[in-house]
Parts: sequence; C-alpha cells; structure tokens
Amino acid sequence: MVERDGTVGGDLTVFAGDLRLDHGASVKDVVVFGGRVRRDSQASVGGDFTTFGGGGALWLFLIFGLPFIVLGAFIALIVWLVRWLLRRYSRPTAPVPARV
Repeated sequence: MVERDGTVGGDLTVFAGDLRLDHGASVKDVVVFGGRVRRDSQASVGGDFTTFGGGGALWLFLIFGLPFIVLGAFIALIVWLVRWLLRRYSRPTAPVPARV
C-alpha cells in the first residue's frame, strides 16, 4: 500500500498480495503478481504497470505446489520400488530343525 501522497523512488513489486495506490501516490514501475490492484485516479505510475492477475492462485500453485507434488510422487515411487525389490529378491527363510 502506498498511502496518500506517498512516493516510491524505484520499482514496486507485489507478489501474492494486493496493491493499493491512494490519492497522490507516486511510483516508478509496478509489477503485481497474483494479487489485485486498487488505484486511485490521482495516483501516478511513471513507468510500466504490469499485472499478472486472473488465475494468480493457479500460478502460485504451479510455481510452489507442483514441484513438491512431483517430488513427493518421485519419493513414493522409489520407496515402492525398493520394497518390491526386497520382497522379490529376498531369500525365503527355511525352518531350522532343533538339535536335541
């Protein structure tokens, strides 16, 4: 949030959050990723104004959630494969007769 008559001398990047530019706020460049923008008509942006809205939650999931799901599936596959190999190639134990 840039409050009334506030100034940001450089670039402003908002990731997974909302941006509010109040009356008289001044910003050089703005990039909003996965959030909403509320901009007063008297707020000024000196350079580029880029938003990646609409489906922001999907992008966040693809960037952060999907790699963890793939990693979890890969680990589960390795565990399953090791257990299968151990069952397949382990020697069956034969009962040993007791010595009297």
